[in-house]
Amino acid sequence: MSQLVVVDVEKIPDIFRQSFELVLSEITAKRLDVMTKSELADYLRCDVQKINRYMKKGLPFVMFGETPRFYRDDIDNWLKQGL
Repeated sequence: MSQLVVVDVEKIPDIFRQSFELVLSEITAKRLDVMTKSELADYLRCDVQKINRYMKKGLPFVMFGETPRFYRDDIDNWLKQGL
């Protein structure tokens, strides 16, 4: 059964913002192990340039806008498989 929802045009930006915040909070709650490139370099005890080289070799990452982020579980699994 479908329903018709009427929304004030001025409320649309707020609805999108709230939806985005909800999705982001769910992602964060499930994956608290997200690292920046600098945090990953600290975790692996190497420099950021090495992270850049690893990324070219298949190091798993996801893009958040224009910034790569790294999930600790994905990194650990990649390392177990061997560089």
